[in-house]
Amino acid sequence: MSHGNNILLIFGGGGNEHDVSVISKNFYKANLKQKNKYNIFEVEIKKDRTWELKEPNRAIYLNSNKQLCDQLTHQPLVDRIDYIFPCIHGAPGETGHIQGLFEMFGIPYFGNGVEVSALCMNKISTKLWLQHLNIPIVEFMVLTNAHDLQEQQLAKLFFQQYKSIA
Repeated sequence: MSHGNNILLIFGGGGNEHDVSVISKNFYKANLKQKNKYNIFEVEIKKDRTWELKEPNRAIYLNSNKQLCDQLTHQPLVDRIDYIFPCIHGAPGETGHIQGLFEMFGIPYFGNGVEVSALCMNKISTKLWLQHLNIPIVEFMVLTNAHDLQEQQLAKLFFQQYKSIA
């Protein structure tokens, strides 16, 4: 990474996969520490969507100058973030939202970009794109109203048909 030495590990997100996010963050942190040449900063996105810089535990935000600033004093706590590892599973880490923020501020990051992240989080859109590109996928059915009796019948028939094949 020729971008610089200040690495941000951002994790949490407040969703159901918060604990998995912590595991991912710890994995990246352990591997980056082995290189012994990076300043590693950890930011947790809490359930209320606030950002907290670990060590010291301070409410912060990322500004367009690539700085991590104290939420109350607005003073930079980290002068420049050079690269980001988003370790958030689910929203907003795999939906394209957080990637859009990083791109807007011009901060390079690990992983997929905005469009790919957004597309792949929507399984129906992904399957439709793959179908359009003639890439083989498993059969699927889109339900739009789980309370509709006609759709319930169609779903039962669909699953019965493919259950007998398996």
